[in-house]
Amino acid sequence: MMQTTERPRVPDATKGAWAYWPEIDGLRTIAVLAVALFHLNRAILPGGFVGVDIFFVISGFLISAILIEDIDTRSFSIGRFYQRRISRIFPALILVILTTLAVASFVYSAQDLASLGINSAAPATSLINMKLITQGSYFVLSADAQPLLHYWSL
Repeated sequence: MMQTTERPRVPDATKGAWAYWPEIDGLRTIAVLAVALFHLNRAILPGGFVGVDIFFVISGFLISAILIEDIDTRSFSIGRFYQRRISRIFPALILVILTTLAVASFVYSAQDLASLGINSAAPATSLINMKLITQGSYFVLSADAQPLLHYWSL
């Protein structure tokens, strides 16, 4: 008698009955509050940056679920994967970059605005990590001087 062991199916959070998980929204809320409190005042929640890690875990779970589903149904395409990622992330990314540039044009000096303009290309091309690694530590420059710093996580 031959036994078959079927790989456990990971729920696809983008389809059918798995379309909405309130638990994930709860984790996202905790993550956002932790990061916001950390940025408000590090003394309030010194480890608040762990909220970023929570987001990484959530993203990894959801992306893995989609990839496993696509591989199981033999419909995986690296091009489609990146197309979905770009269509989900880029509208907000472009809006944030353009808004940041518009506000900075009133607030920043000409030199700072020029630097921001050049630095806007890094997140727009998904090369922000390469830019940041060349300048040393994440905390080398003031966050005020790097309004697009948070894009390292994308």
